[in-house]
Amino acid sequence: MWQNRDTMTATFHTNQITRRSIPAFYLMGCIREIIPIYPLYAVMFTEQGITPLELSALFITWSSVGILLEIPSGTLADRFSRKWLIVSSSGFKSAAFFTWYLWPDFYGYGLGFILWGVGSTLRSGAWEALLYDLLATIDRQGEFTRHYGRISALSTIGVMLGEACGGFLIVHGYSVVLLVSAAIPLIAAIPFALLVKDVPRKESASEASYTQLFQSGLKEVVVSPNIRYLVLVVGLLLVTFGVYDEYSGVLLLEKDYSLAMIAFLGIPIFFAQAIGQALTPRFERFSQRQILTLIAASALLLVTLPFTGIHWAPVALSIYFFTFGVSATLFQGYLQNAIEGEARATVTSFAGFADGVGAIIWYLIFGAMAEVHGVVMASLGLGLLAALLCGFFSLLASHWYKQTST
Repeated sequence: MWQNRDTMTATFHTNQITRRSIPAFYLMGCIREIIPIYPLYAVMFTEQGITPLELSALFITWSSVGILLEIPSGTLADRFSRKWLIVSSSGFKSAAFFTWYLWPDFYGYGLGFILWGVGSTLRSGAWEALLYDLLATIDRQGEFTRHYGRISALSTIGVMLGEACGGFLIVHGYSVVLLVSAAIPLIAAIPFALLVKDVPRKESASEASYTQLFQSGLKEVVVSPNIRYLVLVVGLLLVTFGVYDEYSGVLLLEKDYSLAMIAFLGIPIFFAQAIGQALTPRFERFSQRQILTLIAASALLLVTLPFTGIHWAPVALSIYFFTFGVSATLFQGYLQNAIEGEARATVTSFAGFADGVGAIIWYLIFGAMAEVHGVVMASLGLGLLAALLCGFFSLLASHWYKQTST
């Protein structure tokens, strides 16, 4: 009897800790992205004498760090504390902006991007894995997509708030903007450090070496048809949304919108993505093939852009990024539900690695098309290719993918 009471007390205590931890994800997800330097750093670089070629070199440095460290950092999150890796990632992100403040030249900006890349990879994989495992401790892992979607929506809104703050703070100069940007990640980490508790690992996982956990994650990616399929979808299909996002402003410029209107139109497009992320649970009843059909339909909207007037472009972009909010969140849920081993963060990081490699491939493809035909016509090409990929993955699903329940 006493033993049962002790067990019930321990279970109640665990449930309370977990329920207290989940709101900390919401807080950090939003606050961490309220970075006022986001919309300004490229302009700041050029004003400090950075040439276009040097700017490209900085972005390549940033991307390369992510690709090189994505999977190793995921295994770190399976071997050590996921909570403290996430907290430390905020420290690296803060250090990046402080480095730009102290060392405003090409090498200082390069070092800042390296620090930022390290911080992003430390968080990638660990963030999703810890959230899923916390929910699993109270047998609510089926709610992962709902929470992850809402947290992602808050992160998107945080980016919007950061852009607005940048507009207000820039009147005081870049130094103020950079110092505020350096402080925000540290502020965001405080409630997370205080409220979140790491999930105890199984004995087999806690005693495994780094190499064993890496091999376990790699084996699951290679052996599991579901995971292999989902990693390919992320790296070849879903990445097209992120790539196209970087060109959406240029598209509106080619459609004869003014610079002021382009900045204004970014607000509804961001909101459309956030709404899609928040409403993802309403799409969970859809089959994976139906989601691919939805992605294909939104991609085909891009095909219409060369043949439509000025007012259609922001509408098409809003629908397109709404679909991204839904599909990216759903597929992250599919992935987390498909992982069965202890190397959850490692497997998640393989998807992040695929996303990074896929982004470089798509940047080259889209950039080549845009160089010759312009961004509007390149949108047609991207839309057609993305729709064809949806058809390919729909066919591949019958051989590799089996929908799992949440």
